[in-house]
Amino acid sequence: CYTVDKQVSRNHAVDNWTREFEIELPVSDPDCWYDVADDLDAMLGFLTGDIWHFTFRPSNMDLFEPGKNWRRRKPFQATAVHLFSGGLDSLAGAIDNLAQSTRSRLLLLGHYDAPGPRHTQQSLYDNLPLRYRRRAKLLPIRVSHSPQKAYEPTMRSRSLLFLSLGVYAAHAMGAEMPVYASENGFMAINLPLSQSRVGSCSTRTMHPFFLNQLSSILKQLGIQNEIVNPYQLKTKGECIAECADFDLLRSLVNVSVSCAHYG
Repeated sequence: CYTVDKQVSRNHAVDNWTREFEIELPVSDPDCWYDVADDLDAMLGFLTGDIWHFTFRPSNMDLFEPGKNWRRRKPFQATAVHLFSGGLDSLAGAIDNLAQSTRSRLLLLGHYDAPGPRHTQQSLYDNLPLRYRRRAKLLPIRVSHSPQKAYEPTMRSRSLLFLSLGVYAAHAMGAEMPVYASENGFMAINLPLSQSRVGSCSTRTMHPFFLNQLSSILKQLGIQNEIVNPYQLKTKGECIAECADFDLLRSLVNVSVSCAHYG
């Protein structure tokens, strides 16, 4: 869905925004996915502002294919997966989780499609004190178009990709493993403060309605891992002021980035 979203320009739509997609997905159990097809259409419609129609067929290949030099390593023993974007909210959320309990062990999962975000994520991780790095592991994952550059820059479906990577990693470690996705509540709801930001013209990356729809679909598919936004009822100022290790957060603010104004 993410690559399709990026590949088709909104300029091709009648209203220069709303596209209509018909997509056939290869899956392991088509009957299971048909049970959630309508919900999937509605969830992605809310997230991206487009019209989606899904059909499914049996997949003829494994989801994971080891590379030539792949070898199994001892897995990192995490207590939670934490989406680590390089942004200030995600940094504060990781610090809170690590500072509030010495038992916390975080798999910091980063997604990037250009070198910039990965460098930021790595820099933030490298600047965490050793006492925290010993209880955290950074896993950067690249998903991008190749060889051509994508046409559409709005990327409304990016959060679905990011959350799906987090859920995939968490589910691999157990059904009880939570996924933390930290976003201040004001930004999550993303109030349309002007007419130009109505509907999906404002990103719905972490909107509670979207997260509830996604969680419902996952549960119907047999995936029980909980998605948690610990900042849903906080402003950005409260996220910062109430950080469990405020001095550390303050020292790393200038290393973090804004997704709205990257760089």
